Amino acid sequence: MLALRDADAVLPTAYGTRGATFFSSFTVTNGGSTDIGKHVMGCQMNLVVSSDGSAATGPGFVSIVGNTSHIRNTLEQLPEIETPILSGGDAQTDTCLSPVGLGGSVECMDVNVHLLYFLATQPNTKQVKVFRFVAERGLRAGDQLVWHNQPVLSKQSYCLPFYRAHHANGAS
Repeated sequence: MLALRDADAVLPTAYGTRGATFFSSFTVTNGGSTDIGKHVMGCQMNLVVSSDGSAATGPGFVSIVGNTSHIRNTLEQLPEIETPILSGGDAQTDTCLSPVGLGGSVECMDVNVHLLYFLATQPNTKQVKVFRFVAERGLRAGDQLVWHNQPVLSKQSYCLPFYRAHHANGAS
């Protein structure tokens, strides 16, 4: 039985640098009793809004394997990781958004983290688990971004208010 019980998003410690949010770490933990065999971990941007008014969204998937970044149209096109994620708390961490960037600092980022995997006991059965994270800047000037888990199936566009607020103030 697999229990992907946990997923976390962590901002880099060098937060003050421009675009550092894209170097956030995403960790998926295998809390089940079955090892995960080959797998693919990738990020998909729902919407990212920066302080200069630029925005990015995309159906594509981004992943880092070794020292190489990969951007593909589908999760299945990303390279597989052969090293298993062992049962009982082993984890996989990826800075899958690091190849991406925008002009200004990030005001809001809405990201899905996908794990396509095959259990060691079912090597021919593909499974997918998705986690959703949103990082929003606080209401006060200078507030830092904080990651929050959000429902994967939510229709809410968590970053759209940031985009609208920026453009309502006459910025381009």
